[in-house]
Amino acid sequence: MAISLRISILLCLLLSLGLPNLSNADNTQDKVSILKNDWTSQLVLAEIAKHLLEQKGYHVKFVNSNIRQQWPLLKREVANVQIEVWEGTMAKELEKALKKGHVVYAGDHPVKTREEWWYPEYVEKLCPGLPHWRALLVCSNLFLHPATRPKARYLGGPWDKYDESKIRALGLNFQLIKSKNSDQLWKEVDRYISRQEPIIFFNWTPNWVEARIKGKFVEFPEYAPECISDPSWGINTKYPWDCGNPKAGWLKKVVSSSIPKRAPCAFEIIQKFEFTNNMISELVAMVDVDKKDIVFAKSWWLETNQKLWKNWISGEKCQARQANLAVDIDS
Repeated sequence: MAISLRISILLCLLLSLGLPNLSNADNTQDKVSILKNDWTSQLVLAEIAKHLLEQKGYHVKFVNSNIRQQWPLLKREVANVQIEVWEGTMAKELEKALKKGHVVYAGDHPVKTREEWWYPEYVEKLCPGLPHWRALLVCSNLFLHPATRPKARYLGGPWDKYDESKIRALGLNFQLIKSKNSDQLWKEVDRYISRQEPIIFFNWTPNWVEARIKGKFVEFPEYAPECISDPSWGINTKYPWDCGNPKAGWLKKVVSSSIPKRAPCAFEIIQKFEFTNNMISELVAMVDVDKKDIVFAKSWWLETNQKLWKNWISGEKCQARQANLAVDIDS
């Protein structure tokens, strides 16, 4: 009893001396988790977003995920921020998540995206008729590979792009081989380009490729939503996906449904967080071509664009948060 009494008295004394409020230290309002995916631009932008949120006192952690797993994570609030939602890869799942209220739209990056089959410029001499897709019906043998013979190889990324459906619908003599990750994709591409050998692969913009390698996207039949939803639409009346991907797609940002009310300053920062094609291409080239690490690319961008990002974190809701934090410290 005496020991218990002494412990109680000691705790009271410690509290009276102004120990930090432990419940506030674990305040969920201050916690934000950012998704990390498996391509370079998303990884760099996630690092930059983390830095900006930490400038406003948020406790930020990363949650690693692929693009399929990320939606349940956002729904369950395991992850709170996705800084890059690509139309060509994620539009369908995003629409579902928005309708169900699992995520909230946080604005677009001012870019035009495209995700499509791509080839180096020198391939056109070997396959006249490119970039029109029908040229691939004639010269598919150029892209034969031991893993796909007697079919040609289309080297895809690790993401779901319905390429097998496109191959079937358009009657292409190709087989999809998926890369394990973007690093493996670029290593294989670099090996073929260094030897000037024919290769056709999944590429996207904004990306470093457009700044460093001459080449073109394959021009498939024009995209329309009916191409996906209505098999009778298009040149093949039996199968869907007889078209290309959107040529001027969007790049959006989303947050989990609790963020606008729970962390309004964080939501405000993500809304203002906007990267152009040139910004993204330069960051990706720095990592994938110049072999700088992601932390270096983040630090370089923050140092070079201080005026821009400081404006992003100085909005009305963030000023209010700063004032509230100052009151908490004083009290």
